[in-house]
Amino acid sequence: MDGLDISSLLPPSLLLPPRLSAHKYLMVCTLTVAAWDTLVLSPRTWRLYKTQGWPLLKITYQFLRYLMPIEFAIVAVAFFDSSWSLERCQHFYLFEPIVTAFLMAIASLSLAVRMYAIWDKSKIVMFTLGPLLFLQVVVQAICCAFYQVVPLDVGQGCIAGPKHNWVGIYWLAPTIFYTAT
Repeated sequence: MDGLDISSLLPPSLLLPPRLSAHKYLMVCTLTVAAWDTLVLSPRTWRLYKTQGWPLLKITYQFLRYLMPIEFAIVAVAFFDSSWSLERCQHFYLFEPIVTAFLMAIASLSLAVRMYAIWDKSKIVMFTLGPLLFLQVVVQAICCAFYQVVPLDVGQGCIAGPKHNWVGIYWLAPTIFYTAT
């Protein structure tokens, strides 16, 4: 056997560097878990929706339940649609980091409110988590300005990636917040 290279038989959408192939694989896994989570929690979400009053945690929960699957679907289309052009991607690529940062800020706010209540409205909890949440929002907002279109061949979709390695603090900020909680 002379070592036939099967990559010449693959469509351009599947000829990605290993890092991006792993990225797409993880996106499929994430979409699967998100879809399952949405389906499983739908009856509970509906029951909560029908209860009296709209406290902050109910609002954040409902907001996250509906916006997260919408964002995932939109990003998945850009990620997997082989007809996305580079020009179209130039107008879209910041959607994912900005909306994801917004969703994480809402989820973190929800967690901060819950921790504040669990710790019997402790001022220490409020003055620890408040600045950490603010830091998370600021860091992620700054990092969003340093994303770029990942250069891909035609037919490989649209992916946003950091311009510099330090942009990884986009994920470090919420990690610190969640570790503190």
